[in-house]
Amino acid sequence: MKKLFTLLFVAMTAFTGMADTYNGPLHIDINGTTVDQTSDITIEKQADGNYTLKLMKFKFSLKGVSMNVGNIIITDVPAVSNGQTLMLKVKKNIAIKGGSMDIMLRDVPIDMIGELRDGDFYTNIDIIMEKLNQKIKVTFGTAKYQLPNAGFETYHTATVTEPENPDFPGSEPNTASSDEPDYWHSFMSASGNPGLVYLAGATPVTFKCDDVRPGSTGKQSLMLKSFDAILAIANGTITTGRMNTGDYIASNTDANYAWSDMSNTDKDAHGDPFYATLYSLPDAMKVWLKFKQGTANAEHPYATATAIINDGTEFHEPAPSKTVYTNVVGEARNAKIAETGDEWKEFTIPFTYDAFAQYGAKAKSVLVTLSTNADAGQGSDGDLLYVDDLSFVYNAGLKAITLTAENGEVFTVNGVNAETKEYTATVPFDVTTNNLKAVSDGKGAYISTTIADGKATIEITSNDLATTNVYTLNIKKGDAQGITSGINGAQAAQTQAAGIYTIGGMRVNAITKPGLYIVKGADGSVKKVLKK
Repeated sequence: MKKLFTLLFVAMTAFTGMADTYNGPLHIDINGTTVDQTSDITIEKQADGNYTLKLMKFKFSLKGVSMNVGNIIITDVPAVSNGQTLMLKVKKNIAIKGGSMDIMLRDVPIDMIGELRDGDFYTNIDIIMEKLNQKIKVTFGTAKYQLPNAGFETYHTATVTEPENPDFPGSEPNTASSDEPDYWHSFMSASGNPGLVYLAGATPVTFKCDDVRPGSTGKQSLMLKSFDAILAIANGTITTGRMNTGDYIASNTDANYAWSDMSNTDKDAHGDPFYATLYSLPDAMKVWLKFKQGTANAEHPYATATAIINDGTEFHEPAPSKTVYTNVVGEARNAKIAETGDEWKEFTIPFTYDAFAQYGAKAKSVLVTLSTNADAGQGSDGDLLYVDDLSFVYNAGLKAITLTAENGEVFTVNGVNAETKEYTATVPFDVTTNNLKAVSDGKGAYISTTIADGKATIEITSNDLATTNVYTLNIKKGDAQGITSGINGAQAAQTQAAGIYTIGGMRVNAITKPGLYIVKGADGSVKKVLKK
């Protein structure tokens, strides 16, 4: 009996240990009137794999009146994983108790969506209090899906001071200053050799500008300007990290680069760190640009924009010679931004992830850098790059649906795309959530699938939680229709194959004999092919 009680105690403590409490900013919007405060939210994993969210003793003061709402407890919240983070999402009615209006809040509709990250939690909770004629929107935590000040609306003064000349001790050093956009950094705040930092930063390259892109809701943009530094052209460059100036030879990437490291505690003149936090996996970076060279340079005609997602440890862009960073998650890169003249143009730069999947790094930071020339120290004097409204794009579309039979035969539903919301497929076997796979065009999208009454419902939510699309697959049992079988397509499979293997693991040149084969595609895909 004593042993039994001990085991029960261990089990109970193990379960209760799975509750985590998060402290963070709580933004409350009540019919357009806002309140900001700090609160705790507890997330507890249930035995069935679902979660319970607790916002206890929820209260706030509005226009001098204290409102004691009560305990918001949301149980049985399903979780969906995208491989890196968890999405919690539910719509249901709850009873809010422990407040001053218990009787009126017994059946309250809530709409909740949130994301659990490493040591962090973010959520939106809509609370519809019809009896009080109130719609309360609660936002907890800080959304980290976009960059701060990505519209380049706010600026601070950055300064750089000439190092003391030992030949003239006590002399007043020269100081230069410029407008740097908040959360962004130029040579003015660079690390590296103090003398070279001053030489690079003494001439400003960042300017706030009232020339904004068409349709912008903002009033400011950023203008980057290059200048002739005698030994080389000093490119107009801005980064979410920190510039390093360590060599007068601009092309020396071992000494001159943009860098970030979340362990670095240095702060800029605005009080912000030299890195940008990003836990998500965007599909593209969009940015409005206007680019004009001071003097046409046929050998170096392009501006550049890059975004490197990494795990938050030290990273340089460009990488030092003979250095391969294994902390990279994905990158968006366009080093061929041609002149646009006097016209603004929106650029969409896709992120690529496959080349870095082998490292297994998790997204925690992003290093974004824009420059008047793709080549260090090149271009011309007076090159101008205007930048406005940079954003990350998160897709939530359907890309493919496959159905796998017990014998390994793979059926692909025909005509699947993001815009079409309903499909019909006939297969010669029972379809379950275990043998149905939906693929999204969103790298970090959350996908949940339910099957009931011959219908599969596929719900896809973007990685920034902003967009949800619902797709329907009508399933019928019988001779295959509306699908393509990958098991009998031996000829097509080997045409596109990067490698063909027998089921025993032996590599072969072609599918010639009957049997089951493993085919690795040129795109990295792997499928089974049956030759009869």
